Amino acid sequence: MKTTRHFHRTRRRFLQRAGVAAALGPLIITDRTIAQTRTLYVNSWGGSYTAAQDAAFFKPFTAATGLQIRTVTPVAYARSRTRCRAAPTSST
Repeated sequence: MKTTRHFHRTRRRFLQRAGVAAALGPLIITDRTIAQTRTLYVNSWGGSYTAAQDAAFFKPFTAATGLQIRTVTPVAYARSRTRCRAAPTSST
């Protein structure tokens, strides 16, 4: 005996499922949402330049997003490269 399956493709069912997917979509935990709990390290030249960056960019960014920004002075490209290579990578 063969079983025949019928797929009911109606506009109403499609809209219901699309609504559920849209409602549950933001609740999915991904690497991007986990990354939002981390501290960002930014290279800077130090002195008044870092103070100006802090006032103009870093404090408003921290207030808007809640992410902490730490400046690394003097500019240390080798240290940043080492941190990037030591960090776990994702497949996305």
